[in-house]
Amino acid sequence: MFTLPKATRTLFTAALLVALPAAALAHDGHEAKRPSIVPAVPAPSAAATPAGKDHCATPADAARIQAKYAQLPAPLPFQATRELGLNEAVISSALPEDLSLGVDGSHFRAVWDSVTGWGEALILIQRGAHVLEVHSPLPAGEPSTRSKFFNLGTAPFSGHLRPDLLSAIHLVAIPGREGLVRGAFFYDADGSHVFGAFIGGEGTEPSAQQLAAFEKTWALVKSLPRRCSG
Repeated sequence: MFTLPKATRTLFTAALLVALPAAALAHDGHEAKRPSIVPAVPAPSAAATPAGKDHCATPADAARIQAKYAQLPAPLPFQATRELGLNEAVISSALPEDLSLGVDGSHFRAVWDSVTGWGEALILIQRGAHVLEVHSPLPAGEPSTRSKFFNLGTAPFSGHLRPDLLSAIHLVAIPGREGLVRGAFFYDADGSHVFGAFIGGEGTEPSAQQLAAFEKTWALVKSLPRRCSG
């Protein structure tokens, strides 16, 4: 689906618990006894600076981003942060509508209820030079009755999310080296992704059912107020 330089690429297959930032995992109930195995998350690169608290590109930055993405194949947003000196959410905010659609994190539940229909997905979390991949359906979930967490159901990919801390959600359909990369990124308050989810695998086309489900999610997000459009 996408390729990182081999010198900086370390692949793991891991559960969500060891992949997500500690802030997304410390919560009430029996799960709170497990924080000791959550690794420290490196600070974002100094090059990946935000463009304001809403993570919207300035006109000058938007012009640079669009020039970069006019060249095909194009990188995923997290692969372009160092070169552009901007965080992922800022880069996503300036992509053309045919490459990405973004909404505020407050629309999490509507988007999540749609992506659970994608079937088997490749879930990706990138921290520094490390890339973690989990092959799993995106499970349905429910808000906790005791906290601000959104508890995911049982699946290889499971855990507890904090939708109120998400700054943005972006769908992407970006032409990569091995074809069109279709997926979604869920961005944290600092503009980096908590995780991404994609249909299809490396060099593998999604099924007709997955494509139809993805198009349904795309139409849903397109119907919602687009972030950074004002």
